[in-house]
Amino acid sequence: MLSRCQRLAVGGVRQALRSCRPNVTVPLRVPGRFSSVLASVTPENDVLDVLPCMHVEGLGNGERVTFQLSTRDGEDMEFSSFAYYVASPEGTVSNMTDFSVGGRYQGVFPAGLQSSMMTTPEVYSDKPILKYKRLGKTNVEIPLKYTLTVLPGHLTEEELYSERRLPKPLATTTFSRTFMAPGVRRIPLEGREIEGTLFLPAEPGPHPAVVDIFGTDGGLIEHRAAMLASRGFASLGLAFMDYKNLPRRPASLPLEYFDGAINYLTDHEECQKDSVGILGSSKGSDMAIILASRRKEVKAIVTINGASVVFNIGFTSNGEEIFPTYRKDFRSIKKTPDGMFQFLIPEDSLSPEHSLSLPVENIPDDCEALLVTSDRDGFLAYKAGMALLERSRAHGKSNVYNLCLPGAGHVLDLPYLAHVPLLPMRVPNLQDNVKIPPVFLMGGNYYDTTRGIETFWRYTLNLFSKKLIHEPKMKKLQEAYNI
Repeated sequence: MLSRCQRLAVGGVRQALRSCRPNVTVPLRVPGRFSSVLASVTPENDVLDVLPCMHVEGLGNGERVTFQLSTRDGEDMEFSSFAYYVASPEGTVSNMTDFSVGGRYQGVFPAGLQSSMMTTPEVYSDKPILKYKRLGKTNVEIPLKYTLTVLPGHLTEEELYSERRLPKPLATTTFSRTFMAPGVRRIPLEGREIEGTLFLPAEPGPHPAVVDIFGTDGGLIEHRAAMLASRGFASLGLAFMDYKNLPRRPASLPLEYFDGAINYLTDHEECQKDSVGILGSSKGSDMAIILASRRKEVKAIVTINGASVVFNIGFTSNGEEIFPTYRKDFRSIKKTPDGMFQFLIPEDSLSPEHSLSLPVENIPDDCEALLVTSDRDGFLAYKAGMALLERSRAHGKSNVYNLCLPGAGHVLDLPYLAHVPLLPMRVPNLQDNVKIPPVFLMGGNYYDTTRGIETFWRYTLNLFSKKLIHEPKMKKLQEAYNI
């Protein structure tokens, strides 16, 4: 480390050389730096679907650096990612415009550091299943706090996470992303016949209302409902199994339960009375299509990588089975050579004429249905969405659409959360008794899945704003959130 006098002396030499040869940059190198390396992120604090711009300045021309991004989930488990960059002639690096030459991804990929995050070896060293943990917040009222560290050189994954012998950082900065915009209200549903959480926007109502339903992983996932409220929609995150008083692994689901969710929203003083949207992922897609075919209040649905027939868990009405499952003896799960599992969809179930097909043909003309599918879905077949689209067209329907996302995987979460290529999951009625859930292939890659999520989220906000928001509030919301 140079003393202050030594630094002044070196600075004087450099100034003298520059004064003699004003058009020449002198590549004088000494231990230490003459100017500080600065890292910044804009916006520093915002909602999750706002992409952070990471900028570093003060580097040397062509200097090699490693960007490391880390955060902790609601259980205080560390997630991290890294990428290699080379500084520009001006000594800058930006995630928005510069090319990553290695690390978890390559190329110009502004969301690369966030989408490629995974648990660090310290998290899963004693419990390997945690290597595939999904990044999220069990408490959506607490923001995700990220730390961006700029390290000298291109460090290997072993150096970063196993050996933990890191050089002194060149720069460090922090930023945060929240699921709940300022003023959004979170209201747990307690003492009611339905289980879930209502999120209300900060502005006074009545608000357009959406039911948000996930898949057979069960439990209650709140972050998407919270984000919908941050974008102006009253949103009910609905649990339907493996949560509180709900059955852990039901053989069937009563449609009266889901009717209760719609009734709750249309009866709520801060929600619009005559229109409801439904956003359903995987198994939640079943409920979205069935409810749209039964309830006149449903004016828009978005389904994400669902099936075209009912698998594993059927549906009842007044105690009678009305949507039975595809072949009750169906067992089609295979183990891949690398020890993962894959749920295989029988080809005959993808027929548009299948007798157990979900009833897209019964969706009223004043309700629009967007079927989102990923063509690299590793869990369900993307052809299911195409089969439902073909079935709707065969019945003369023009209000059902398909959005196919090239290269994306099964899990389409929220913009700029980590990509989920593999996920531990118990398939209902097939693997209920295993102590450690098997890891299933979800498919997709970082880049295409991230782009797909950005597209699906924009289309979803557009559809819900068009079908659910009354004038003039629709224009006000569109202007506020650039929908």
